[in-house]
Amino acid sequence: MRENEGDGFSIDMAYVNSYAGEVPYLRSSLRPASTNWSVIFHGHILVESISNIVLSIGVSAFPDNQRSAMDPVVLLPFKKYEETVFRLMNRLEVAGLLAEQSLVLLKPNLVTSSPPPVTTDVGMVAAVAKWCREVTSATIVVVEGSGEGETHRNFRHLGYRAVSADDFIDLDREEIVEYAHPGAQRFRKIWLPGILSQGFLISIPVLKDHSMAGVTLSIKNMVGALPASRYGGYWSFKKSAVHDGDLDQGIADLALYRPPDLALIDGRIGMKGSHLSGTPCSPPKRVLLGGRNPWTVDAKGAWILGWSWERIGHLRATRPLFCGQGRGQDQDPTTCKGPYR
Repeated sequence: MRENEGDGFSIDMAYVNSYAGEVPYLRSSLRPASTNWSVIFHGHILVESISNIVLSIGVSAFPDNQRSAMDPVVLLPFKKYEETVFRLMNRLEVAGLLAEQSLVLLKPNLVTSSPPPVTTDVGMVAAVAKWCREVTSATIVVVEGSGEGETHRNFRHLGYRAVSADDFIDLDREEIVEYAHPGAQRFRKIWLPGILSQGFLISIPVLKDHSMAGVTLSIKNMVGALPASRYGGYWSFKKSAVHDGDLDQGIADLALYRPPDLALIDGRIGMKGSHLSGTPCSPPKRVLLGGRNPWTVDAKGAWILGWSWERIGHLRATRPLFCGQGRGQDQDPTTCKGPYR
């Protein structure tokens, strides 16, 4: 059965329901086809196209008179990494942007050598790298600064050497640069690897809770870029000093200095309870999502994990940064425009 909305938007309901059967939290959101609302998703998740439709966040699947423009976060049900990543990147329409770059930095979450869903699945990063190869001649580099263990050893252990990248860089071994920002509250000055300012940065975290920060998604993922030489020593975790104080404000200040240019979340499984020893989501979330504004992507990722963004300290702290460039504190988060940079 196919339904058409007033703007000619065509929805194959049988196709939708086949995916809803695979993604339980979408299934519970479907409304009967007999209504004049084609498909409804909780939390403003809308439908854009999978074959004839795409699950995304951008044009609301509400009746025509209730439509509103929202930040373009695309969410797709997971099938296979390459297939779903390619569809995701194409729907984000960033090929032209990537074609202009000379250096693309892929930043997964490899906090330890533990397998997914503690860390970003190598299949996700390999698919992103392959897609980038098809649209840009830029140098493609996988970058990380693991919190536990030696980063290159973690690359090897988790199979990352199979990724079609030009290089694999341990950010803890890179030349670092000191930056200052008058708007920072905790880190008025900060040290970061210089390479982060030289390329287009894609943050590719895994969808999971964090025992101290609530969730760790594309913005929190940047803590791995802090050099261990400057931010270690509080305990054995190599970036532990950021936890010695207001962690949420530390994450927010880091986002002020270097936010991701593109956020892609690996939600094939998902993990609840903790970032290192949590419980894999059962059933698996089976989604990938992404967008240019890391705040809106993370707010939607948090929602998928069962969190309201208001409960996540670093999302509250970074909302003004990404939603209205510091002016939109009373703005509905679904209307945030980005990226800040």
